[in-house]
Amino acid sequence: MQLDAVRRELIWLGVDADTFRAIALLPLVHVAWADGAIQVAERAVISSVAAERFGLTPPARALLDQWLTHRPSDAYMSRARRALFALGRMPQVPTGPGTADDVLDLCQRVAEAAGGLFGFRAVQSEEREALAAIAQAISHHTGWDGVFEDDDDETQVTSRADLLAAVNSATPLPVHPVTASAILTGTVLDVAVVRRFSDDLTIGRARDNGLQLAHDPLVSRHHAILRRKPTGWVAEDLGSANGVFVHGERILTRPLFGGEQLGIGSETFRFTLG
Repeated sequence: MQLDAVRRELIWLGVDADTFRAIALLPLVHVAWADGAIQVAERAVISSVAAERFGLTPPARALLDQWLTHRPSDAYMSRARRALFALGRMPQVPTGPGTADDVLDLCQRVAEAAGGLFGFRAVQSEEREALAAIAQAISHHTGWDGVFEDDDDETQVTSRADLLAAVNSATPLPVHPVTASAILTGTVLDVAVVRRFSDDLTIGRARDNGLQLAHDPLVSRHHAILRRKPTGWVAEDLGSANGVFVHGERILTRPLFGGEQLGIGSETFRFTLG
């Protein structure tokens, strides 16, 4: 995967320079969700590993919390696998500590974490399958790069020398474009909606929102906010009942780079930088 393609994947995933280290924890998240739900003990193990070994920044920790709260879709994990594999081929880009054995050991700890009282619960078949898939993928690698190796020829990286040259000339980590204004466009009740804003925009059914969606029963009174920060724009769920979605993924908070598709209630909007 070429450098520009890696950047595009990270932007689609909502991963930036502040949250980059969290991506190395995706193998653990993958195993924890394998049986369809994350147990309290599994979450505790992943949180402990994140705190003790990865030194996540608050934004990276928030991204990890999002993955542990709302299961990433298969499409999200597929794109994350390709990005993680490509990043692992860039030795100057630190995805996090760990050898192949270390990855498996951490995943095994997650799989065994919900063992119930004194560990009597066995590792579930779904978790064993996830562990086996990860073990097979990294069996011939010494780092994180092979954790999610993809057999699709289109995802294979170019030569190591080409990638090193690209890394030397530019970083693959997307950085927020800091702009004075943004635009939200969509169609509500067959009427085109265009909101240009340079400060926080709240969205919900209540009248005091910057964008009121009073007609939609799936929208909470104060549903979401598009917040302008010194580093760029972010979307946040304000504790809505039915969630906020970016590119179809339910989010808690997420950086916005421009071009994202936002789902709020039954409405879909496009976020662009003004």
